[in-house]
Amino acid sequence: GAGKTTVARELEGEGYARLNRDESGGTLAELVPRLEEALGEGKRRVVLDNTYPSRASRNEVIEAAWRRGAHVRCIWLTTGIGQAQVNSIRRLIDVHGSLPSPEEIRQRSKHDTRYLLPDAQFRYERMLEPPTMHEGFEVVEPRLPEIRATPGEKRALILDLDDLIDDNAPSRLGAIVRYRKEGWAVFVHAWRPGVARGELTASSVELEIEALLQSLGGDVDWAWCPHDAGPPVCWCRKPMPGQVIEFAFRLGVELCR
Repeated sequence: GAGKTTVARELEGEGYARLNRDESGGTLAELVPRLEEALGEGKRRVVLDNTYPSRASRNEVIEAAWRRGAHVRCIWLTTGIGQAQVNSIRRLIDVHGSLPSPEEIRQRSKHDTRYLLPDAQFRYERMLEPPTMHEGFEVVEPRLPEIRATPGEKRALILDLDDLIDDNAPSRLGAIVRYRKEGWAVFVHAWRPGVARGELTASSVELEIEALLQSLGGDVDWAWCPHDAGPPVCWCRKPMPGQVIEFAFRLGVELCR
């Protein structure tokens, strides 16, 4: 989710041969012979569009290039994990048509690497060994890819359901009604881990939300997460932004603004 394939595609447009494990299958190590083959055929520009978290995985590539007399540079995408999450969620919505459930992601990830859960990024962040010149690169180029804006001009209020049912709720509800009259979209999100624990039913949660939102005059978007606490198993539990991004896509809300 860092934007590496976007950068690799740009280099491909400049004449680089692109090697990507997700498309060819196999392991990172199995790409090394293909790199040597390309260099042996006289190609001097090759981009390896893959994640290389460890020095060891990068060393195989560097030594293979050296054996063929090639120079090696590293483009290190410094995308923060928050933006990487947004990128991954947008890609999931693009390919799936909506935000997939954890069950759908686990099933489809067996055949499609675009389907991933948050733990994959947290795991990668923990195991990453930042690249350095001492590994044999001629240059390590940190790069922050351009953030792709969400198309649209609509303004929105994004709220947590629990903030609408506490002691200050009446004044907040009145303010939200005024915003709606001015054309703002309203999105309300709820987290109900009691469903995963068997303490609540999905129908009771939906009735709770619908009853409250009727006081806003209807026409309010809402979503909720039924998953339990602990390590994140979904993109819909706060602070994961999955359902917020899906809402913004659907209504044309520019989140950057």
